[in-house]
Amino acid sequence: IIYYNEALKIKDDCPKTYNLKGITLNNLEKYYEAIESFDKAIEINPNYTEARIKRDETRNKLEKYINNLLDKITNNSNIDNENYKDLK
Repeated sequence: IIYYNEALKIKDDCPKTYNLKGITLNNLEKYYEAIESFDKAIEINPNYTEARIKRDETRNKLEKYINNLLDKITNNSNIDNENYKDLK
């Protein structure tokens, strides 16, 4: 990531660098930051198909991640409610 940021300081209008940065962030499970990088690549080059595909894939991963977290919270909440129903 540091190298991509340094490259972007030199040439901040390179969609390929933003796309590669987004791919790396996605691999690190930094989904919000990855989407921002893909968005920037697309802003510079609206016809950048690979960045659009990678952004969509990352959005799907983020959605699954959030849904899994919500499921865990819901399941833990149900367990807690059952265990402590007499305390209400």
